[in-house]
Amino acid sequence: MISRWTASAVATATAFAAAAVLAPQAAHASPPGTKDVTAVLFEWNFASVAKECTNTLGPAGYGSVQVSPPAEHIQGSQWWTSYQPVSYRIAGRLGDATAFKNMVSTCHAAGVKVVVDTVVNHMSAGSGTGTGGSSYTKYNYPGLYSSYDMDDCTSTITDYTNRANVQNCEL
Repeated sequence: MISRWTASAVATATAFAAAAVLAPQAAHASPPGTKDVTAVLFEWNFASVAKECTNTLGPAGYGSVQVSPPAEHIQGSQWWTSYQPVSYRIAGRLGDATAFKNMVSTCHAAGVKVVVDTVVNHMSAGSGTGTGGSSYTKYNYPGLYSSYDMDDCTSTITDYTNRANVQNCEL
């Protein structure tokens, strides 16, 4: 059986908890762009991100939006193709340089900063034509890199306990 003191304590605690939850709270929204909440709009095209900044993120007080890599990459509709760059031109499946600039300007005007996911120290394998028209072959990215710029190990990783093998060889 519960004592009166315990029942009273539980009732009091419940009342305080309910008051804290149910009491109207004053809005404490910071000006857009100063909050630390980031919306990750993974694989959204740049025009849609711009619209979202204006219609939702800015008015809701989001501080930033993160977008997928904008660089030219291998052909394909799968999400991971954005992470297989062939050049640093903004010419990916999500939009071109003009669409990217418009998105950044629109988001900034809505008070939302733009964070860009980036692929560094990594280029695509294989050969072909990128989303922006650049031709490439493995170890040769015209105007950027050639085989002389790549690590010495051109074979796959064979020992995941060997730091040099993991850092310098290929997946």
